[in-house]
Amino acid sequence: MIKAIIIDDEIKLAKFLRQVIIDLDPEIEVLEIFTEAEKALDQIDTLKPEIIFLDIDMPKMSGFDFLVKVARPDFEIIFVTGHNDYAIQAFKFSASGFVLKPVDVDDLKEAITTAKLRLKEKISLEKNRILIENLADHKKKHRKIGIPTMDGLEFTEVDKIVRCEALQRITRVIIEGEQSVISSYNIGEFVKLLSGHSFFSVHKSHLINLNKIKKYYKDGTITMDDGSTVPLARRRKNDFLEVINKIN
Repeated sequence: MIKAIIIDDEIKLAKFLRQVIIDLDPEIEVLEIFTEAEKALDQIDTLKPEIIFLDIDMPKMSGFDFLVKVARPDFEIIFVTGHNDYAIQAFKFSASGFVLKPVDVDDLKEAITTAKLRLKEKISLEKNRILIENLADHKKKHRKIGIPTMDGLEFTEVDKIVRCEALQRITRVIIEGEQSVISSYNIGEFVKLLSGHSFFSVHKSHLINLNKIKKYYKDGTITMDDGSTVPLARRRKNDFLEVINKIN
């Protein structure tokens, strides 16, 4: 059995969530529901949950504050929240999933599946350290992400990513001053994950960091800081120029 707890100040929703979890996956045992994050913090070392279903906006101690205070965050996190802002999008790199209230069963199922896979890979502790580091400052420039690879997660700063290049169903991630990383994610996943940052999909096979452009040519090619050249699709030219003008 996989041990889990729910932390949510809305008791009716928490009880509903527990029942849905039980119905979706009999391998998950919900040990306790906490309506106060402080009480969950006191019990976490005793219960040793492997998955925490966590609300964000709670009185006294928020979900974010709770995570920062956990000494050893070696569990998977599934946010169950009414928030859907930029900060939440940024944490997608580290959390197993985000389920918006009212709870969508399909989203919850997907999040649970991701959490179970990550538990098998035993990468929760390092991943959550990065998450908590990011939580310390929502406006932090040097936010880190975990790039999924065949071996686990490769952690790097978002701002160091120069571009992403599709290689059939996988993606090559070119990182400034480091070796390229081959990710098991397709480029479509990177388009979604990096949407909250200064990245633009110039071509179906190329996603670039707008802050790493060295030169744009009228013939529809772009030279990046690493010296590489990427094509700009004709149908994306106007959108690209509009974004560039806004930056300027």
